[in-house]
Amino acid sequence: MGFINDFYRSDPPQKRADTQTVNVGMQSVLPTSTERLKLNGSSDARSAGPSDAAGPLERAFSLLRILHWTAVLNLSLRDLLS
Repeated sequence: MGFINDFYRSDPPQKRADTQTVNVGMQSVLPTSTERLKLNGSSDARSAGPSDAAGPLERAFSLLRILHWTAVLNLSLRDLLS
């Protein structure tokens, strides 16, 4: 967990949002057991060019990277009253 905290302290997402956008897409969500899901997805990061007189919606974006990823989620239900 320390690695993740250090990463976000050195490169805060709020600051990165000034110059980049990230789009995330899910290709599939598959149950592999009663307590586990497998997710397949992709994300692309784009850098925002300078805004011109037309306004921020007219900014040009250039592709920085595309990532394809797989995640496995372990699900656990707990009694909320205990």
